[in-house]
Amino acid sequence: MKRVCVIYNPFAGSAPWIHELKEEFNQQQLNAVFVPVQADLSKQINKFIKQGIDTFVAAGGDGTIHSAVQELVDTNCKLGVLPVGTLNHFAKDLSIPIDVKAAIAVIAKGRTEKVDVAEVNGQAFVNNSSIGIYPHIVRTRRLFHAFIGKWPALISASLFVLLRPPRYRLNLVVDGKKVSCTSPFVFVGNNSYKISKTGFTNRASLNSGLLSIYVVRSDSRKKILQLFFKAMLGVANSDQNFSQYHVPALTIHSRRPRISVSLDGEVKRLKTPLKYSLKPQSLNVII
Repeated sequence: MKRVCVIYNPFAGSAPWIHELKEEFNQQQLNAVFVPVQADLSKQINKFIKQGIDTFVAAGGDGTIHSAVQELVDTNCKLGVLPVGTLNHFAKDLSIPIDVKAAIAVIAKGRTEKVDVAEVNGQAFVNNSSIGIYPHIVRTRRLFHAFIGKWPALISASLFVLLRPPRYRLNLVVDGKKVSCTSPFVFVGNNSYKISKTGFTNRASLNSGLLSIYVVRSDSRKKILQLFFKAMLGVANSDQNFSQYHVPALTIHSRRPRISVSLDGEVKRLKTPLKYSLKPQSLNVII
């Protein structure tokens, strides 16, 4: 039986029990070794690579995939996705079935495609990164979560941050040109995102070789709220306070020595300037 390493998040939104997953892998002639997301994940992955394992499966949400990708970029290893998290954006863009049995069957077939991976200051991400409103929502949601539950915490945190939006004075270097602005929100996508009523969703391609940059250019609470509601209606593109670019690289300068940055939903504090780049077709994914 072919050996695969399954990297799992024991706290993923809808994760089934590990023994149930193991049985499903066995039925597909796959001998699965399970490793939880933890501090020494990098050492664990490299240990299995040295043992000859070339297929790694991220069983969880986008955060679990983010953890696995750090060691798999620019290697011959293959990444399989088992979407048992809450949102599963990357799996949806790859058309991976949400049903666990069907997703494992896809992994067993092993058909691969090379996709782009984006980076900021050496941190890889497969979906998107942002500064401003979203990292603040994540941080505030964690404070509310223990008291009112996951989804009420998310709604409450979103309203709280939108009514008190952060403001960053930034200098963006885009295509060699300097763009100065005060912004509560900068979104950097790995490839081009469609803007819909549910936010930034759906990528037609994962290997176009370009970052998609979306910038809210206003420090007015009223204008920010207006733009938020336009986004909900799917007409934010027409707003003069909203700019977008499609480029292979971006640098963001700030007076702040460190900024909270979201990477595939995980928030980290990174030193400025933030240097974004793209590694074209640097990750083998099972589709």
